[in-house]
Amino acid sequence: MLKNDMKIENELEISKVLKLAQDDYEKCCEQKLHEQEVTLKNEFEEKIKKMVEFEKQRQERMIEEEKQKATETITQISTISASKLTNYEQELEDAVAKRTEILEERIKFMEDSNTRKHLKSESE
Repeated sequence: MLKNDMKIENELEISKVLKLAQDDYEKCCEQKLHEQEVTLKNEFEEKIKKMVEFEKQRQERMIEEEKQKATETITQISTISASKLTNYEQELEDAVAKRTEILEERIKFMEDSNTRKHLKSESE
């Protein structure tokens, strides 16, 4: 009987040790998974930032190109009479201002869209 009790007691100890080992393994797996999630999230955020920055720079280049084209056009029409030139300049400036406003709205929309995507991915 004593031998039987010792065997049962040993099996209980082994069972406890196995349970602790399993718990430790599960915690380790959860920690590794969390670390991978954080790494992927950070990489995703960095890519989003780079995409937004790239788009912003592209839009700024487009704005500069539009301004340069407008400046070149103004230079080319310098032979037009002063009153016509004044009117034309105002139209060009209005067009450049409108185009600048549209491009800036695009940049804002892209940033807002990327922010919404980022927030949506975080909530998932």
